[in-house]
Amino acid sequence: MAHFVRVNPPGWALCDILTSAQMNNLDIDHEKSVNGDDGGSWGGPVKFEDFEILSTGTGEQYGPGRIRMQGAIVGEKQILPNKIAPNHVYYELVDCSVPYPAVSLDLVNYDHFMIELFTSTPSDVARVGIFTPVTATGDPDREVKTGARFKLCVFCSAGQLNGLMFAGFAWIRGVTESDLASMEFSDTDAAIITAINIGTPSSPDWVLEDFQHVMRTS
Repeated sequence: MAHFVRVNPPGWALCDILTSAQMNNLDIDHEKSVNGDDGGSWGGPVKFEDFEILSTGTGEQYGPGRIRMQGAIVGEKQILPNKIAPNHVYYELVDCSVPYPAVSLDLVNYDHFMIELFTSTPSDVARVGIFTPVTATGDPDREVKTGARFKLCVFCSAGQLNGLMFAGFAWIRGVTESDLASMEFSDTDAAIITAINIGTPSSPDWVLEDFQHVMRTS
């Protein structure tokens, strides 16, 4: 946004006349100015050479736009787009007594998932259903960025004698239901899946990066 045009570029000298036209222009410019104390809403873009957000303030970024910064970014929330960090682990104990329960993976808040399966009858196979990703967010600090990774470990509870079975991951390219159905997982085995987002935050495209069938021995 450009500066206001000066109403009287040379300035006023002593005893110069302030005309009604000049007063009206000043009044219009005043009405268009940004109220820094009380705040408000303005229709046009506002550009600053420099600005500071006080630590005591609060705010939101609305719409599809993003805040871009150059140089060091210091804050309590670190933006690490492709981390695999143990402080972002999610654990869930899933009851598969009714076969193929759905499981949600909150990829906005976690990037490491430990899913333990069991049934009320230990001799049954623990059949888990579709894993559904949760990724929708407009917050630049929490969105699932391009290059983001997540790791999923699925295993059986102790004593689940006949192991586990997957329904599939239709949203991860490289993992099919037939692939998983052909694999036999015993009660001491675990499946570890790592996927990477090659899409965008608004339209994630997950691709299999690594699949491990871990066979534990006693």
